[in-house]
Amino acid sequence: MLIYMLKNARMYSILLVVICLFAADGMAAMISGANPELDALGGAIYIPLKPETSGVLGDTLASGNEIGEFSDSVEIHSSSGESSGFVTFDLTFDLTHGTGVSQQISPAFATLFISFHDMDFKPDVYSNYTLRESMVLQFKADANDAGRTQLLIDENNYGYYSGGFFGETDNSTVNYEIDLRGDLGVTQPDLADIVEDGEFVLSITMHATVGHTSSGSDTIYNTPESIANSFRVVAMPVVPEPATIGLLASGAGLLIRRRKRNQPSLKR
Repeated sequence: MLIYMLKNARMYSILLVVICLFAADGMAAMISGANPELDALGGAIYIPLKPETSGVLGDTLASGNEIGEFSDSVEIHSSSGESSGFVTFDLTFDLTHGTGVSQQISPAFATLFISFHDMDFKPDVYSNYTLRESMVLQFKADANDAGRTQLLIDENNYGYYSGGFFGETDNSTVNYEIDLRGDLGVTQPDLADIVEDGEFVLSITMHATVGHTSSGSDTIYNTPESIANSFRVVAMPVVPEPATIGLLASGAGLLIRRRKRNQPSLKR
């Protein structure tokens, strides 16, 4: 009876070790991409309307204004006139939570979740002008990486939209689920490097185009877009390799056997 109990105890201990290791995999956290300039703005960003006011978020123009941080305007003079601008910035995803211990992006959950409110991917049509916006996403292993596949989200490319019928996006929330591997070209070695580095970078470029639809001229102004905490990934604790699990399980078995040898003999 005692031998049977000890065998069962060993089996349950090994099972407990394995369960505890894999249970950690379920302790997932949603990590948001961060950018100091964007964070200082509270996530509200102005997309420039003309080339001369476009560039990297926070860079200072000759006028003294900082790109993406002020209301831009453009004057258009003809019924077919059009003007475009952009702002670009990097989001850093810190998988260490500031602890120094990196989590991982599991291949099973290598998904970027995006939620926008009031992004005009479908053009807004007003009495005298139209406004349309688009966004380009690109994965980088770090800030110095040239980047992988570029993914464009605009009025024509909304197959990644996860909210059903893609209608007007003005004053409404739209959600996307982007496959890091299939859509952004992230490889298995990239996922391993993310664990080693404890972070990765997502490059974002936001475009805005205004078109004039009436005679005469008009001055058109932009408004801020709120994208705070819009980009998130699921991060999980790093799970040991199967060989490591086997060693730990064997260790649990040795512990049980040692305890068995130290048990006092029982009289029948």
